[in-house]
Amino acid sequence: HACPNDCILYRHEFEEMSKCPRCGASRYKVKDDEDCSSDENSKKGPPAKVLWYLPIIPRFKRLFANGDDAKDLTWHANGRNYDGMLRHPANSSLVLHEVKIHDIVYDGIGPKTARKDIDVYLSPLIEDLRKLWDEGVLVFDGFQNETFQMRAMLFCTINDFPAYGNLSDYSVKGHLACPICEEDTSY
Repeated sequence: HACPNDCILYRHEFEEMSKCPRCGASRYKVKDDEDCSSDENSKKGPPAKVLWYLPIIPRFKRLFANGDDAKDLTWHANGRNYDGMLRHPANSSLVLHEVKIHDIVYDGIGPKTARKDIDVYLSPLIEDLRKLWDEGVLVFDGFQNETFQMRAMLFCTINDFPAYGNLSDYSVKGHLACPICEEDTSY
């Protein structure tokens, strides 16, 4: 469940609450004829807003469990051509010392897209990505027929300009609309 004003997701420390601790909005839809101030009435009805999140860790585990998919997923490590040419990002000698998660694609959230507090809705994904990067998860490889500790990172994202603006908190309108050109933007 999510706050109807995009303040929080009702998980972790907010899991048992029936009202948003930031804005006071009810977690549940309340009929017009009911008193919103009553905690008993605020628990009636369906949730006011719901985030549908399909966790990525179980999806990765299912992909690796299939032998054909696992073979394709490990191509960069097992089947790649090592001819000295940079034909795939995995061929790069670049060593990543620090990875920070800044932007993630979020198209299709809906017509009432969260503008300011998109981080609230991305928090479950970011938690999964941090777990995959920091600790890793034990996964069965259906091609090799063995388990391994999978670690993963977000390599890149693809989004349109409005989504870029929302995710990076950059104004993509007006005189400085282009984040590359900035002062030299032709408007």
